[in-house]
Amino acid sequence: MLLLIYGIATLGSNTADSDRVLPERHHARIGQVVFRSEGGMTRINPAVACATRDACELVDRLAAEVKDGIQALGGAHPVHALETTEGKLQLQSALTAHVQQLVQRNTGNPSDIVTVFFDEIISTTVD
Repeated sequence: MLLLIYGIATLGSNTADSDRVLPERHHARIGQVVFRSEGGMTRINPAVACATRDACELVDRLAAEVKDGIQALGGAHPVHALETTEGKLQLQSALTAHVQQLVQRNTGNPSDIVTVFFDEIISTTVD
């Protein structure tokens, strides 16, 4: 279905696929972060999507501060909330805002930080 929609959308296009220029994205991996919150512990592997290589290099240099902030912010998100899509999106928004603030504080352009995403999120509940 998706392929069909793409085909229909590009049917009338005069631009060949090889002529299209997609925005380049860069990524900075933060490494595994574990944080305690209400109801248990959560482990994530966050990465930062950047619009420029310079922004990702700055995030790499600030990795320790980013990790500390993620641990602090993560603690405000209860484990049961992270079981829902809405809870994960709220965490993602909070982490993105945190990284943007750090970048701005360190003379970078916060708009170069596209988002913070995690390719793994594992929560352990404690009764």
